[in-house]
Amino acid sequence: MRPIYSLLLHTLTSLLLLGVATLSAQESRITEVVAYHPAPGQFMGSEAMASQDVTTYDDLLRKAQQRLVEEHTFLSLGGWGGYIIVRIQPALVNQPNQADFAILGNAFSGNAEPGIIYVSQDANGNGLADDPWYRIRGSEDYRSNLDYTITYYKPKDPYNDPIAWSDSEGESGLIPRNKYHKTNSYYPLWEGNKITFTGGLLPDCMKQEHEGGLWQSQPYAYGYADNHPNNSPGSHIDIDSAVNDAGELVHLERIDFLKVQTGVHQQTEETGEVSTEFAGIKPLAQDSGITSPTATPAVRLSSSDTQLQIVSEVTGTLYLYNIDGQLILTHPLSVGGATVTLPTMNDCYVALLRLEGGAFATYRICRQ
Repeated sequence: MRPIYSLLLHTLTSLLLLGVATLSAQESRITEVVAYHPAPGQFMGSEAMASQDVTTYDDLLRKAQQRLVEEHTFLSLGGWGGYIIVRIQPALVNQPNQADFAILGNAFSGNAEPGIIYVSQDANGNGLADDPWYRIRGSEDYRSNLDYTITYYKPKDPYNDPIAWSDSEGESGLIPRNKYHKTNSYYPLWEGNKITFTGGLLPDCMKQEHEGGLWQSQPYAYGYADNHPNNSPGSHIDIDSAVNDAGELVHLERIDFLKVQTGVHQQTEETGEVSTEFAGIKPLAQDSGITSPTATPAVRLSSSDTQLQIVSEVTGTLYLYNIDGQLILTHPLSVGGATVTLPTMNDCYVALLRLEGGAFATYRICRQ
């Protein structure tokens, strides 16, 4: 996280859809912070995490509501796994064949801190965020661990000690304290002796130009929060790119709830931890013609140990990589079906489909 600026949001108009009274996309806005659980990090105890002088979760939630909804400014989600859930009213309607909204953060050149986006429709109509969640597909799906868990442990001396962590991959380490934030606790003291997060782990994004040089992070192609500047097409999100746990596209008529979660688990001495910042949404006007690369045409894959079957609605090219990222083969795609003979299946492959119109789709293929 680098120096941050305040952001102002949103406007008003009206429509009726499927018997549910909703307003047009321009009017949909965040009205409630349903949940806010920042992960450990250097900004704990500060206004950026709505946690200055906070000792209870209720106080944190109240201050987060004030900061995001009333003051229209950002919240930091802390290190990997930290997240926020917000309610959108009226519901944000899924507009066909275009991007639906932009995610607002504080990304700028050399400072992308990607967060994974989840959406939910209030299908049971009870006004609670208790319906299924779907992930917005991003460009790094094929390089990500989409089922990752980490636990952070409260230090013996929260105001001086680093924070220990362990994860689902058998790894462990420390969140170090840095020279910029010396007196605050990096651990959310209202969370008890440990806190666990589960979600998608993105590849490291911070890189050093040269030894001793500045650390910078370039944005991923598409599909994440706090990844591209707010006025960039890279911040646009299409609800039609939502996928279930199996990576299959789903259709949602609207979204009532949005979740954003820090997706990168990385720290540097210069910048501290990578921490996604969230400042709200900006609905995109109906019939704006704004397209998004996250909206992928229908492509279906199935495989055996020797063959890959592909059915596609558009033309494109298949790129097959091994688990180490080496390109194994390419194959042109036509509208309809295609069968590709796979090399000997030792482990897993990643199939990347570059489709007509610039869309991408990625699939992991493993031995049966």
